[in-house]
Amino acid sequence: MNRTLVLLAGLAAAATGSLAHAGTVPGLTGWTTVGDVLLNSDGSALITTAAVDSGETPASAHSALLFDALEPALQLAPGALPGDSYEGSGLVLQTQLAAPVRISFNWTLSTDSFDAGYRDRAFLAVDGQLVGELGEVQPFALNGSYSLTLSAGSHSVALGLFDVNSTDLVSRLAISGLTVSPVPEPGTYALMLGGLAGVALVARRRRPSGRG
Repeated sequence: MNRTLVLLAGLAAAATGSLAHAGTVPGLTGWTTVGDVLLNSDGSALITTAAVDSGETPASAHSALLFDALEPALQLAPGALPGDSYEGSGLVLQTQLAAPVRISFNWTLSTDSFDAGYRDRAFLAVDGQLVGELGEVQPFALNGSYSLTLSAGSHSVALGLFDVNSTDLVSRLAISGLTVSPVPEPGTYALMLGGLAGVALVARRRRPSGRG
């Protein structure tokens, strides 16, 4: 392999390497639990609205928090939770990213006893503001998946669940399959593709000619 081919191969490797080191967000064990949250050994989590003061049995050693304590604990801006929220629990992460990443996870939302007037809700918040509602409880369990992209810089990410209109009833949000993948920037793609194209071109030029 000549020097040109070595150089082009090195550029392609550097480009793909920059993708692999774009930055990561810790798994669920790196997040802070707020209220009644049970972290499992398989990397999944169970978030509930159970509180001892409401006569309920939490899944963990802690109870759900009233909304005015839940907001600051999840690093939410004052008033970020809607007016019908009463108490809840969640997970929060504060992270510093060197490059953009995509966070993906699966979720399941259920309730012990469905009441149409008390549709507890699960949510996602980024940098103190709610950016998505995962769902509100139904007579049956809801399942879904969610992905979000975070730019480089400092961020807070919160996953939570809150009681609606009352502290009665217990709802549960299960989080599983959380993955983090780097998001390549346009310049990285161009460098990688250019390097690979160069490798292919040089290799083609060096290919032995066919029989005469």
